[in-house]
Amino acid sequence: STLASVCLILLVAAPRLPRMEVVWKSSVLALRNNFNNFAAHELRMPGWNPDRARADALIERANASLARLALDEALSLLTEAITILTEPIPKQYRLDFGPGPLVKALCNRAYCLEQLGRIDEALADAREANSISPTAKGCLRAGRALICLDRFEEACNELNAAAERQPALATDRQLLTLLNDAEWLLQQPDPPTARIALGK
Repeated sequence: STLASVCLILLVAAPRLPRMEVVWKSSVLALRNNFNNFAAHELRMPGWNPDRARADALIERANASLARLALDEALSLLTEAITILTEPIPKQYRLDFGPGPLVKALCNRAYCLEQLGRIDEALADAREANSISPTAKGCLRAGRALICLDRFEEACNELNAAAERQPALATDRQLLTLLNDAEWLLQQPDPPTARIALGK
């Protein structure tokens, strides 16, 4: 019977059970070590950033701060996120998530800096964002900063570029107002004085 066969096998194998147990434990240990090595190396594909989730969370917190007009708080959070997203990481430990989060953080920080009156820094962030991946938002941020710096021709170019990159913005009231102001100021005999009078 089947039961008799099992008993016979056990009797024959009994003297070898201690050795089989050692072999089994060694196999389990080897498998565990192999898995740990796999998790530590193979899962870390090119472009993988272990702090990516933290950076995303910082950007979301900064957005909430912006909604409350807590500009200094948002600026601090965005700066921390940008530091994480630009930190060098060995290529073999990185997974390419694309430039989106960094571009978003730079554009949002450009807005913060502009609102805080740090216009040169705002323009630098907008330009850096566009150098990584040109977006309508980056062009819009650069255009706003350039108007504040009395560089109206450049501002017109950036604002037109924003509309080209995102056609829906061609009818956006904010963009149209900025573009009309920049074009009007460009035609004035004393653009900086005209800008101040316009309240820009």
